[in-house]
Amino acid sequence: MELTMIEKDNQPMAAIIRENQVYTINSINRFCETGWPLVIQDIIENRVIDLLSDWYENTPSGIWESIPSIPFEFVNPADLFQSPRGIWGIGFNYQPEDDSMPKEIPDHPVSFVKPWNTICSVNQSIAIPAHSQETNGEGEIALIIGKKCKNVSLTDAMSFIAGYTTALDMTEAAIHRENPRFLARAKSFDTFCALGTTLQTAHSFSPVNRTIQTKLNNRIISENTTERMLMNFEEIVHYFSKETTLYPGDVILTGTPGPVRIRDGDTLTAEVDGLRTLTKIVVQESEHAAR
Repeated sequence: MELTMIEKDNQPMAAIIRENQVYTINSINRFCETGWPLVIQDIIENRVIDLLSDWYENTPSGIWESIPSIPFEFVNPADLFQSPRGIWGIGFNYQPEDDSMPKEIPDHPVSFVKPWNTICSVNQSIAIPAHSQETNGEGEIALIIGKKCKNVSLTDAMSFIAGYTTALDMTEAAIHRENPRFLARAKSFDTFCALGTTLQTAHSFSPVNRTIQTKLNNRIISENTTERMLMNFEEIVHYFSKETTLYPGDVILTGTPGPVRIRDGDTLTAEVDGLRTLTKIVVQESEHAAR
């Protein structure tokens, strides 16, 4: 099942995408006499995403003919989440294609936290900070936590994932290069985290053997597959849940096949087979706007 948030009647509302038609949850509730929450954050936090997925899979196809819908290309997208409680990330998580895979995963992978202000809204461009010397962008898969969890076992980790979306993670590389301890600062500028506009639920998307690409101006800069991740998805959830409690709607950026330097006027794209492509325009922030 593919979920999205759209702007309708001047308010954001959740919807299901089926055969490229968008059905708002509000319309589904009205025509099917259901009571699903009206925004994705509430669907996840109220722990009904699995129930909604089961309902979707078992609903006769003829019912959809009676529910009003809008072609996907004609909807106005809204943010999947306004301000996630937590945005976590793993760095250097893909083994280059020419290198053999290590026998053991790292005990302490490169990890980071991004504040909520880094979210780049659907109608925003990625803003290069006014005094940036080198800003890089990275295509990634983002997983969304579905249930509150702590000390999750590897065996159970996948059951705590609500779904997946594409993501773009930005870093001010010059700051990070100056001192590796500056990673948090280098990743915390406004608009430095963009998420896709749709969420593929864990029931409908397997992250196994997926190709992920970072593109600049429609040219592939880096590419790899999830089979070459040093920490896979269950290991990532297991690792972060050992450090802290994870909450519904938390976002975890799972790593990139490689970064690319971005400049004013560029288009930056994250492309993952099985997920909707995410493309953002890049703009240079002026010194005046930065004050």
